[in-house]
Amino acid sequence: MVASDAPRERATPAPLQPPPSILARHDEPAAGYRPFLDGLRAIAVLGVLVYHLDRSWLPGGYLGVDLFFVLSGYLITSLLVAEHARSGRIDLPAFWSRRIRRLLPALVVLLVVTAAIVKTRGDVLAEGAARGDLVATLLYVANWHFITSGQSYFSHFLSVSPVRHMWSLAVEEQFYLLWPIAAAIVLDRCQRRTLAIVAVGVAIASAVLMALLYDPRDPSRAYYGTDTRIFEILIGALVAIVLAGPLRERFGAITRRLAWPAFFMVMAAFALLADDDARYYHGAAVGLAVAVAVLIAGLESGGGPRSLLALRPLVLVGLVSYGLYLWHFPVITFISQSVGPTSSPPIAILAIVLASTATVISYVVVEKPIRRRGMLLGFQLTPRRLLGVVPAASGLVVLVVLASTASGISGLDWAAAAGGSPAQSGAPGGVTLTTPGPGNNGPLGTNGGNAGPGAPASSGGPGTRIHTIGVVGDSVVVSAMPGLQAEAATRRWTLAGAAASGCPISPQPLYDDAGNPSPFNDGCRKVVALHAELIALRPDVIIWEDLQSVLSRRASDGTLLPAGSEAWKTDLVEHWSLELDRFLAAGSQVVIVMPPERSQQAVGCSNVPGEARCVEVQGQDQVIRAATNAFWSSIGNDPRLRMISVDSLLCPAGVPCPTLISGMAVRISGYDQTHFTAEGAKWFAPRLFDLVVGALGSAP
Repeated sequence: MVASDAPRERATPAPLQPPPSILARHDEPAAGYRPFLDGLRAIAVLGVLVYHLDRSWLPGGYLGVDLFFVLSGYLITSLLVAEHARSGRIDLPAFWSRRIRRLLPALVVLLVVTAAIVKTRGDVLAEGAARGDLVATLLYVANWHFITSGQSYFSHFLSVSPVRHMWSLAVEEQFYLLWPIAAAIVLDRCQRRTLAIVAVGVAIASAVLMALLYDPRDPSRAYYGTDTRIFEILIGALVAIVLAGPLRERFGAITRRLAWPAFFMVMAAFALLADDDARYYHGAAVGLAVAVAVLIAGLESGGGPRSLLALRPLVLVGLVSYGLYLWHFPVITFISQSVGPTSSPPIAILAIVLASTATVISYVVVEKPIRRRGMLLGFQLTPRRLLGVVPAASGLVVLVVLASTASGISGLDWAAAAGGSPAQSGAPGGVTLTTPGPGNNGPLGTNGGNAGPGAPASSGGPGTRIHTIGVVGDSVVVSAMPGLQAEAATRRWTLAGAAASGCPISPQPLYDDAGNPSPFNDGCRKVVALHAELIALRPDVIIWEDLQSVLSRRASDGTLLPAGSEAWKTDLVEHWSLELDRFLAAGSQVVIVMPPERSQQAVGCSNVPGEARCVEVQGQDQVIRAATNAFWSSIGNDPRLRMISVDSLLCPAGVPCPTLISGMAVRISGYDQTHFTAEGAKWFAPRLFDLVVGALGSAP
């Protein structure tokens, strides 16, 4: 994620400080271009890439960020200490201008492209969420934004932000802002030893804070926080201070012998230390950072896998590691949502190709020209000019982001004329309208031609005629929506899908077990308000699916109602009933989908990456199933209602319900086991509709 400011093309690097004798003996001065450091960057970014493709492939791949942190602290502090040793001062404006030229241009391009893609996808709820994420990323406070908005780094469901990986860049940028000031003040008044003492003291406090703030239910606060991660960067800074001081020879001799063991330790952690391992927060992260520090010092001292890390393929990846880190996660996120999970090797290859293409374009067109020549549109980007350019560019990007993510929550453009065809429209959170028409058997047709009131239905049982079918629900319905759209068009039904990732059916806000509000609450209130416009369409049938309501709630007096409690169940059933009454008042029949059965022993979670989360998800499904049963007991005698079970479809051999059915990946594997794959959505949709038709066909 970070690169040295030293030039890369020179065969003989120019030292930025008096070359330490121990390093001189190994023909590698302390500063200048060292290809093995690019190889180390490649190891880090490739680990993160594989982890984001499928965590089961490399459970500890997320540790590439830790490696980046230590390396960043080392390189930046080396430059600062060397500059002070050479000139007696640190030129802070020059330092920050180099950082800006190195990091900001590519980031600006990424944010604009991401905003445009979010806009073209037509998911207005996602637009609203992306707005805050993108602006926070631009301002380098993404890590704190994700903490305050409750976005877990370890949630791999459909609602994942395409820039969630930028939390780490925010931590680094905050370090780049504050550490040079601290280094300049300390070095101007004291010796390097004092700077080392400061680094050690803050690092110890940070590591202790990580352990204290660790929450096994969701460790994101301990994971994201600048205060809980700064120890890794400072351990790298400490290596730079030691190598520039009187202990360099002794330290270099020791680390040179330990470089290979440290390298193998880092590789073992990548392979074995899963992201839900509590040991990471209670000392393993510190141990890993120390191992990386020893490896870096050993490499700089002439030992360790220098030749291995200097191999040309690794060096090339390292050269573009910043761009690859920027682009890989948005690409993986959009590919997973549009094509299918990247746990499938062909889809993973597609994601890698697209991410690599974007990375190369970014490096050649944006990063390299500005970093090498300091030029933008023919102007030299001096520190003084950057004072004007950066705010102007940032303001322009903010305007682009706001415009691109302007929510269309004002409503759906339904046709008011009786018997007219509803207009095709996009709406918040995956709300879509599919209208059939001549020559159109696919989703989102615009040719009209749907059957008007009283026209014969092309499908349906003897007890009902279906012309328009509505779907309300959460991210499970969103994942199934491509299949539902295609199947509705085939049956020549108009499909109105009011489903939103992260949103329950009723408008009441949701909370975690600690009482923190769901980050989707504000957007979900607006989405549920659109139910009125769905009702205005007067669909013949509304399919009702709701797993998201499993989260905790608050009573009217503000009391937290923990999920699964009797008070929670009573409150949920009451509000479900209010929303149901709105649908029934429109003359629609409502078909409630019972959540699938789950094993009491959470079978299928063993040896799954994120095993604790897998157990939690299955436990939640049991809670919401019990609540749905209670709901049905209170309203089941209404002839306008039907309940259907999808257990026979999704659990053909009983519990546990498999993700593979007849060799097809119907639902996303890992700890998810709930959301549909693209292929699974196409398989599930006609079977679900057949169950609905059968249930309605038995209506009196």
